[in-house]
Amino acid sequence: MRRIFFITIFVSGIFFITFSQYSSAGVRVFPFLNLDYDSRTISMGGISTAMPNELYGAFYNPASFGYIEKKQAVCGYRSIIEDVWAVPLGFAMPFSSYGVFGISLIDVSFGTLSEVTENFDGTPFSTGAKWRSFAVVGGLTWANVVWESLSIGATLKGIYDYIGKQGEHYTADAVALQVGLQYRWLNSRLIAGLVINNLGFMVKEYSEQTENLKLPFSVSAGISYIPKQAPALRIGMDLKQAIDDFLVYKLGIEYAIYKKYVFIRAGYSLSEQDLENYLKILKGENIDTYQKTNWNGFSCGVGFNTNIGITDLGIDAFIQFRENIDPAFGISLLAGF
Repeated sequence: MRRIFFITIFVSGIFFITFSQYSSAGVRVFPFLNLDYDSRTISMGGISTAMPNELYGAFYNPASFGYIEKKQAVCGYRSIIEDVWAVPLGFAMPFSSYGVFGISLIDVSFGTLSEVTENFDGTPFSTGAKWRSFAVVGGLTWANVVWESLSIGATLKGIYDYIGKQGEHYTADAVALQVGLQYRWLNSRLIAGLVINNLGFMVKEYSEQTENLKLPFSVSAGISYIPKQAPALRIGMDLKQAIDDFLVYKLGIEYAIYKKYVFIRAGYSLSEQDLENYLKILKGENIDTYQKTNWNGFSCGVGFNTNIGITDLGIDAFIQFRENIDPAFGISLLAGF
């Protein structure tokens, strides 16, 4: 029972509050696949499906790869909770009419957890052992503009998760496919996108007790737009429906305060259940027991772009405010050459 307890803690518990209080939440494995990892996306409330993300699209909508015109590389860091953090890495290269190919890697460290067992009287006590956990997600991406301004793309992911202590460990592996499309009008002022996320299967389970866990499948649709009257402003919205969660609304804005070199960004994420309760509050109804269904709330950030010779360099940073826990923060570096 102790072994099953620790598997359950790491598989379901670490990110439980990340997603929702939906009745079936927690039955999906690898919930970190649904997190955002680059600073630009996080600072805009998580909108990514219909954004001109280029290499960042490897983590969200691979179709944005199709518009990359030269080699790009990305690296970054983001905090999650306490000693849990993640590092995204990626590289993309266009091959003329064959499309754009890329590789990506996400390293997630979950830190450590003290082992707790029970006395004969049922009271808990620490054994002194430390369990640690980490996950690695590797991806191979291809995308191409196949018709006018329509790009299609796909990322094949390999997922590896480790949970263990000295002398004892558990691992799980999976393969997942992410496919997307993106269409751009009006010289990319208007963009629409659609993504199917985490369509795949488990290759290896942690143990027999976790054999019913499945991947966190979801579908996202989005749109972003630069008004003709405000060419420095891009506004966007994503709708994301996970199989074990409420429908989530993601809203974000990006404003160029100095040409295409300095940006400020902001965003907000809420679920369908959150929206219903906000409307009740506006009507004056008393909802004392209401609690937001996920921890992501308001986020903001900045971006700086420059050119060093033939190299384009972009630096993005974010801070994300959450319900009842400390804010998250991070930074990303994108280079084109």
